[in-house]
Amino acid sequence: MQFDERFFTQEDAILANEITRYLRSRSRPEYSLWKWALKVPIMDRMSELLKVSPDLSSRFSHRRTNDTSGSVLDLGCGFCVYWPFLSRVGYSKFAGIDLYSARGLGEQEYMKTAHEIVKKFCNDDVKFIILEDDVRNIDSRIHEIDEKIGTRNFDLVFAKNVDYKKLGSTGIPVDLCDMVCETYLSEGGIKAYAG
Repeated sequence: MQFDERFFTQEDAILANEITRYLRSRSRPEYSLWKWALKVPIMDRMSELLKVSPDLSSRFSHRRTNDTSGSVLDLGCGFCVYWPFLSRVGYSKFAGIDLYSARGLGEQEYMKTAHEIVKKFCNDDVKFIILEDDVRNIDSRIHEIDEKIGTRNFDLVFAKNVDYKKLGSTGIPVDLCDMVCETYLSEGGIKAYAG
């Protein structure tokens, strides 16, 4: 697996391989969403996010880990595979929201696996919550997030695969991401959306 040495370390590449192996070990042929998650290498997807956000790229290239209070809102969080990398550069509070089984494709152990990935691969001190819901319902769920991780505003709001079409569904529209950022992005926070 190739990785961009400006942003990633050899340890990051090892971590990506470990996460991928773990996902493969949990996958089943009938789990259609898993095929997509395993198709594009994690490091490639992370690189796409860094390309759209110079501020996030800077955090990776300078490995700012002395501030470990950063908070993240992940829109369409899926398996939460980006969180272990973000926890290595100082983020310690994570909230994710995804449709999961509400997509109408069955349970697929998708959300359960997301929880396991966070527990297994993120730093031990992270606080997190993963919600099964539509991003449009974030306002009605923000109290749960605040209760669990202690914040309503985020230093990073990101979404990967915005405005896409996959498995009969569409990704989160950019304008919806912008509306979420208007309300929940901290002053001076980073927003990053990649297609």
